[in-house]
Amino acid sequence: MGEQSDKSRGTTSRTAADGDVILVIGLETAKLRVCALFFKAVSKLFSAMFEPDWKEGDSMLGRDEPVEISLPEDSAWTMKIICAIISY
Repeated sequence: MGEQSDKSRGTTSRTAADGDVILVIGLETAKLRVCALFFKAVSKLFSAMFEPDWKEGDSMLGRDEPVEISLPEDSAWTMKIICAIISY
């Protein structure tokens, strides 16, 4: 997982350098840049969320830069581990 060295609030960790989604996680607002395709493949929730019928999926259509998706109730530490496993 290619994490940036700056550990300040809001720093984006990249699990996928060309990822199309930035997950904004938890109260500490950690940001993880990920590839939606990986999450769609392993999670029914994310698979549905990234479809055009949902706000998150619709906002991804036709964009050149990644879209931010807020997950305020999730743990940044746990999500970093999940991203490491998914991208391995």
